[in-house]
Amino acid sequence: MPEKKKTFIYSTSDWKDVKGKSIRTDGCILIFCEEGMATASAEFKPRTVRKRDVILIFPDTMFVVNDVSELFSVKQIEISSEMFDEATFTLSS
Repeated sequence: MPEKKKTFIYSTSDWKDVKGKSIRTDGCILIFCEEGMATASAEFKPRTVRKRDVILIFPDTMFVVNDVSELFSVKQIEISSEMFDEATFTLSS
């Protein structure tokens, strides 16, 4: 029986481990800010991320975390490239 591949990953993060780095994906990442504030660059444009903000990161998006507050926290769901392709193909049909 073939092994079933995960179609999504759910996690929480304070982004301290990605500070100064880019967040990249082959699929899509949906991010919900729960607490605090961060500064990030989306396509080289500075942005402020605040509580209750929602962010979508697509495969071709350059998203860099520049700084995070002490209490910063996000929930994120990363969907696989296969699931992303299926969703976008279905929408475009």
